[in-house]
Amino acid sequence: MRVGLFGGSFDPPHLGHIMVAAYALSVGQFDEVWVLPCWHHAFGKEMEAFGHRVEMAQLAFGIFGGRVRVCEYERDFKTRHTVDLVQRLRETMPAPEYTLILGSDNQQETQRWHRWEELSRMLPILWVPRGSEADPSFFIAGVSSTQVRQAFRDGKPEVAQSLLPPAVFKHIQDNTLYQD
Repeated sequence: MRVGLFGGSFDPPHLGHIMVAAYALSVGQFDEVWVLPCWHHAFGKEMEAFGHRVEMAQLAFGIFGGRVRVCEYERDFKTRHTVDLVQRLRETMPAPEYTLILGSDNQQETQRWHRWEELSRMLPILWVPRGSEADPSFFIAGVSSTQVRQAFRDGKPEVAQSLLPPAVFKHIQDNTLYQD
C-alpha cells in the first residue's frame, strides 16, 4: 500500500490543503493520504487546541472518503518532529510504502527542520508546487492558515469564508475560534 504523509498544523485547514490532498492523490498514485495534524508545533507556534484542529481536518478532508484519513499519530506517539514521527510509523506499521508530501514553499526552510538530512534519506518526498515561485503551468494557490486567522481577527469573516470548506467555517463560527 502506498501512503502519502501530509503533516501540518491545519490551524485551520483551508482550501489550499484540500487542493494539496487532491494533487497528491492524482499525481502521487497513493492508495491513501494520511493527514497528520501536529501535536506541538516544532517551531513553537501557538495553535488552536488539538481536538478542534483534528475535528476541522476531518470536516475538511471528509470529501475524499476513505482515501484521505485524518490520523492522530503525533499525539499518540508524542512526537514533535517529522523525522521522529516517520521513524515511529515505520516501526509500528512497516507495511505501507510512505512518501512525505510537502509544499514547494518548504524547500527554503528545510535547514530549520530537525534532522532534515536524515528525514530526506528515510523516504521519498512529493514536492507540491505552491505559490508564485512554482511552475506557472500548475501550482496550488498561496492560501495560508495565517491569512484565515487574520481575517477572523480583523472582523472579516467573509474573507475567511472564501478560503475555507463550508463545514470548517461553520465549526469555527459555532466554537468562536480565532476571534481573539
